[in-house]
This record gives sequence, structure tokens and C-alpha cells, in this order.
Amino acid sequence: MKHKKSNLKLGFVERNTVIDADGVVVSENLKKHNYLANNKEQFFLGYVTILSVFKKISGPSIKVYSYLLMNYNTGTMIGINMAIKQDIKKFIESKAKGVGPIDNCLSELTKEKLLFKQPDITGGYFINPRYAFKGSSRDRNSALKAVIELGCKDC
Repeated sequence: MKHKKSNLKLGFVERNTVIDADGVVVSENLKKHNYLANNKEQFFLGYVTILSVFKKISGPSIKVYSYLLMNYNTGTMIGINMAIKQDIKKFIESKAKGVGPIDNCLSELTKEKLLFKQPDITGGYFINPRYAFKGSSRDRNSALKAVIELGCKDC
């Protein structure tokens, strides 16, 4: 028997009400926001941590981090060579001549421990599962343990 993957629909309603000086409702605007998560736990892991991450980093670094999250799985090494940097440059719509701004963003993401470098491989990065992870909390804990064993002691 094939199992159907369960999804959880979540959302909230944003209400804007304009009231005149006499307390009469002049207008009311409702805007419904919906989002889909595989389960409550996965949504919580992704949502809460991403807010704390984006407070720390610059706009271009957020775009570079978004590119990496969209294109790579957590737990696997990302080899960022010149071709990948050029692709990231297009994605973030950088007008710079070279890839220096991409290198700066990678440095910032590494400094903030959102990424960590594979010590013995030039251009080898991992996404830190403490901040972004696809899967259950049990799988995330295993990934964090692996990250620490790979050399990122303070991740």
C-alpha cells in the first residue's frame, strides 16, 4: 500500500480596520496568508531559526544564503567554484565586475557560522544544520553531531 505524504496547511488572517473619530468602522480589509508545511516540527525548525539568521547578515548575504538553501541539500558538501560563483552572481543580480562580492558574502556566512568550510578542500562548504535543515529533529541532531566531528566545534 502506497502512503500519501501528509501536509499541514497553516495560515493567518491579517485584518486592517479604519475607524473614524466617532468609533464607526469606515473600512475593513482582510488578507489571508496561507503556507504549507510537511508537519508541524519541520515548519518550526525552518521558520524560527531562519528569522534569527536573517537578523545577523547583510542583504546580499541573505540572497547568497537563499541561493544555497534552494539549490543544495543540508548535510552534503557544496563545492563552490568559479562557475557556481558566477551563477550566484546572476541570481543575486550583482553588477560587480568580478566575484569579490560573492566571496565577501561567503566569508560573512562562514563568520556567522551559517556555513562552515571543509578544512582540507578549497571551496568546500556545508550548510550548518543548526540554522537550516530538511528533516526531523532526530535527523538534525545526527547532522549536528557530524558537523562537529567534521571540525566545526563551535557550530
